[in-house]
Amino acid sequence: MEVWKTGTMSKIESPSPPSLNDNNHNNSNNMLPFSAPATPNAVLDCHEISGSSSSIMSPIPQLATENISLDGRMEGIMEKVRAAGFDSFDALVSAYYCGNFGEASFLANEQRLSRNRRLPKVIDDVFQATKQWSAWERRGFQEEILKTAESMLKSEAASAHNALMAKITPLLDLHEIINQASTAEALVDLKRSIQDQLPNSWALGMALSFDSRNSWQRDRSNTALATTLLTNFSGRIPNDQLLQIIGACL
Repeated sequence: MEVWKTGTMSKIESPSPPSLNDNNHNNSNNMLPFSAPATPNAVLDCHEISGSSSSIMSPIPQLATENISLDGRMEGIMEKVRAAGFDSFDALVSAYYCGNFGEASFLANEQRLSRNRRLPKVIDDVFQATKQWSAWERRGFQEEILKTAESMLKSEAASAHNALMAKITPLLDLHEIINQASTAEALVDLKRSIQDQLPNSWALGMALSFDSRNSWQRDRSNTALATTLLTNFSGRIPNDQLLQIIGACL
């Protein structure tokens, strides 16, 4: 039987426990490098410039609107107008002012404010601009303005006819307008009623009588009253009575 002796076996070196540095070294060799997810360029509002060695992110320059011509700005707007389903910019404007939005919506509030404040200024700006247009360009616009004014004045007169006839009747009952005090009082009452019932007709009469007022006419409102009576009541009351009232106005 062979006796094992000390020293007959070569000393076997037991592996030393791994050190912390070794673990870190091994882990770094076995793990894949970690990188943060790339942020989309659209979020960063920049574009990527690729180079041979690295990628550089640079911001996209924002074009100032004052550097864009009117043609360019309008072309951009028209592209969005057509993309929204409107045939023209005019169709968009008509839809904005004629459409019905939600009662409490932002657009409804803006629409009401614009109808009252901004739209009148827009119409005036367009009207003033027609002076620079050709006769062919402004013809259609002016014709439509006249048609609209005619329709508005007719509708106004029709709705106020009965109320004004009640004010004219006392003057018609005076077969001879000789009492100047009573006549003047009745005319003042009639004038106030016309201003309330026919505001647009009254404004037109005042505007037309302003430049045509002669020096002997002390009050141009009397001329406007006569014009309004002649326009709205000609053929509705006897001519002799109408002319008598108009004569009292002048």
